[in-house]
Amino acid sequence: MKTLIPIVGALFGVAALIFGFAFHDHTVHFDEAIQIEAPPLEPDPFMPEPEEPPEAEVISVLEERQALEPEYRIVLEVSRGGVTRLADGTIKRTYVAGESPPALCPT
Repeated sequence: MKTLIPIVGALFGVAALIFGFAFHDHTVHFDEAIQIEAPPLEPDPFMPEPEEPPEAEVISVLEERQALEPEYRIVLEVSRGGVTRLADGTIKRTYVAGESPPALCPT
């Protein structure tokens, strides 16, 4: 009987860990750099025709997105300074997607 209580406690702890890893996801907002192809400008009717046709320009813009991430990954990112909580309560990544995250603790 004395060994039953620690075994039940250990099983409950393992079950709680599995539940925490499997079902605790949080929404993380992040900025992602995307490439947009801008159409060429219309030629000016008062200027002579250019020798070469105008080319489309590629513009890089940041678009805000969101994703579900497990809690253990968010805890790791917080310890490195990779995510922060905003005043409205949302969690936002501090670096742009595609860049390398902060490698060390900022303190």
